[in-house]
Amino acid sequence: MKNKFLDDCYNAIKDQPAAISRTLDPVNRPSTLNGIINAPRIFLIGAGDSYIVSLFGSLAFTQLGLNAHAYEVVDALQIPFRKGDALIAISASGRSTQLIQTVKRAVKADIEIYGLTENPKGALSEIVDNLWLTQAHPRTFDISPSSTTTSALALLMLLIDEFSRIEYSKHVGYTQILEQNTNNILKWSESWGKRTANEIKTKNVIYFLGIGPTCITAMLGMMKIHEYAVAKGIAMHMEEFAHHTKLIVNKREPVILLPLKYSCRDEYFKMLTKDIRQILQADLFVVQQPSIDYMYYDFLESIFLIFPLQFLAYYIAKSHEPPILGWRAPHVTAFKIYKDI
Repeated sequence: MKNKFLDDCYNAIKDQPAAISRTLDPVNRPSTLNGIINAPRIFLIGAGDSYIVSLFGSLAFTQLGLNAHAYEVVDALQIPFRKGDALIAISASGRSTQLIQTVKRAVKADIEIYGLTENPKGALSEIVDNLWLTQAHPRTFDISPSSTTTSALALLMLLIDEFSRIEYSKHVGYTQILEQNTNNILKWSESWGKRTANEIKTKNVIYFLGIGPTCITAMLGMMKIHEYAVAKGIAMHMEEFAHHTKLIVNKREPVILLPLKYSCRDEYFKMLTKDIRQILQADLFVVQQPSIDYMYYDFLESIFLIFPLQFLAYYIAKSHEPPILGWRAPHVTAFKIYKDI
């Protein structure tokens, strides 16, 4: 019998080039940026995948010289908003209960609020000043989300382009590079994910190690693994792994290393890979994308690195017996994380 859940997950992964293009279409692009650029403080909030998206935006905006901070939605309840602040609330479904509570508090503080969502009819869309819509068009939110997450990242990449142009009179065009290369990267990613899933010897624990913005990728890889409820993932910064994890990594456990391309030849990377293989005797898998003829931007590279991890999670789940028949939702129902549950 055909497994509709896994098919829907796979289709969401494969649709990402089209979803990103739809999201970046000029008719969908945000036109209200002054409230963010001129804000003394920018807060990005979200939960689940959307929290990881907020971390991505915060780190990228900070590198542009903006005063940006990312908060998980519950922690955001404690933010003392002040006049002039800007809030970017991120929720693909637009129905995160705690996020809606924080946004309502921000409304009372009379600050500029931006909603980044897939759902134009969700509760979030009704209470924000400016609405930014992704165009992933998922059939359901009750799958392992792929296209909604990367579409939100693409929209933030568009803001990075715009900030660069306004602040530095320079339009870098990262979103153009993203659109032009996503199809080819996705084809390579499926091959890598399928092959690596077959090579992984245990499904107990998979370590995902990143550096800088690829730490964000590592966290999304961990979440993809968890959403299929087959294996467990641990996401860490490479340096934290070196400091704290050596004594608990078991022989032949898989370690997925997500280096930035420029760092693959430095001594730190060589030392790390050697120690993982020889001292820990773990199974090391280094995700190195095919070369593209342009200079990489770290945050663009971190988006491209998400695709092979999505396929890895999918193919590990696909090999699982008995087959996965649907989305496991014990946390969703137990903790009432969505407004309509």
